[in-house]
Amino acid sequence: MVKTAPLAVGLLLLLGCAQAFAPARLRWPKPSEEARFLLSGDMLQITGVARADLELKTETQRRSDARDRALIDAWSRLRAYVEALPVGDSTVGELSEKDPALKDRLERLVYSARPVHTRFDEGGLAAASVELERAAINKALGTDFR
Repeated sequence: MVKTAPLAVGLLLLLGCAQAFAPARLRWPKPSEEARFLLSGDMLQITGVARADLELKTETQRRSDARDRALIDAWSRLRAYVEALPVGDSTVGELSEKDPALKDRLERLVYSARPVHTRFDEGGLAAASVELERAAINKALGTDFR
């Protein structure tokens, strides 16, 4: 029994060291337009910007239209970012073109990003931000970004 104790300790040390030699998790890639993306803690926040249709009659209609267009812009930017994420030798976008189930998960993921705030300027421009948990992206796509 005394001779197996050093062997057991050696195995435990070896297993503990295996974690140190495991491949490093990929970092979240930087978006091409960093000004509209914010990686903060566990959240990814994206801002979309849009102007209302000027032919709308009331200020309420114009603000609502600008907000809706800005949200669509934010979700489009989120989709472009997620589609560009690397997976193996490919990207999420390339894989989703071949896999309808992944394409559906990607669509649901993008539109699950919740609106967090909207700002308006004097000229009718709206900026709407949506946020999504980074863990939700990893879960939906089977990735392991940190």
